[in-house]
Amino acid sequence: LKQVFNFESNLGIAGGQDHKSLYFIGLINAHAVSDPKLIYLDPHLVQETFKRLNGDALETYQCNEVSTLSLSKICTSVCIGFYLRDAEAFEKF
Repeated sequence: LKQVFNFESNLGIAGGQDHKSLYFIGLINAHAVSDPKLIYLDPHLVQETFKRLNGDALETYQCNEVSTLSLSKICTSVCIGFYLRDAEAFEKF
């Protein structure tokens, strides 16, 4: 799982813990002997709907806090995202 973040086409990992979904975007201390830490964003913030997205509203749809979680503490059920632009990128992958 640690190797996923080395791929150029990596979009991140959706996963988490019991009753908590997170979006993992990177890894700290990937080569450490001890448990490395995943960098994640928590995309869950319930808000009222909006009619038009302006500059002020747009800021509320961004995650301003980055956190970490030990790799050993995530649930084993994850979704790994990759973006492959075309057949050539797929062959390279």
